[in-house]
Amino acid sequence: MSEDRRLFLASRGLLDAYLTAHGMRRTPERYAVLTSIGGLGRRVFTTSELETLIDSEELRVSRATLYNALATFVDAGLIEPCGGDGSRRSFRLSPGGERAEARCQLVCSGCGKVKDVRDVSLVRMIMQVRYPGFTPEAGLMTISGLCGDCRRRVAREKARASKLKAAEDRKEPSQAMGRASSRAAGADKKITKGKTTKK
Repeated sequence: MSEDRRLFLASRGLLDAYLTAHGMRRTPERYAVLTSIGGLGRRVFTTSELETLIDSEELRVSRATLYNALATFVDAGLIEPCGGDGSRRSFRLSPGGERAEARCQLVCSGCGKVKDVRDVSLVRMIMQVRYPGFTPEAGLMTISGLCGDCRRRVAREKARASKLKAAEDRKEPSQAMGRASSRAAGADKKITKGKTTKK
């Protein structure tokens, strides 16, 4: 049995136990959402990606049900929030309902992609700091920025805007001269006409 399949089955069992313990109904929609998440394995996913997946599978799950199911899964420890907000909020299936000890993630503020960073020495260092009356159990460090694709897109947009501005700047003096010469030509006509008519 694959690790992802084992993880999914463990998550399903944990959901059963959580719903029973909290007096919540075992709705087919909750299990449909969990099944879709299980198909993604351990990779990080956003709510919009999950919504697209559910739509492609033609499951009848409303957006409100999806968001409520995700909140329930987080409370149950089945999935871990990984950053972002709204449709860009990202999650990952927890390993057997256990939270990761320490993680560091890079979150793109442009597209919402999340990348795990294997070097978690900084997170571990923070986890070793003593907090009075508090014992840390897990750590998540999130670093926001732009991924390579978004950085290139922003650079292209800036270059395009710069070219447009330069083109406008080149056109402006010639248009201004054109308007000035038109005014001068119009003034010459008035002067010519002025000899025959009054201004």
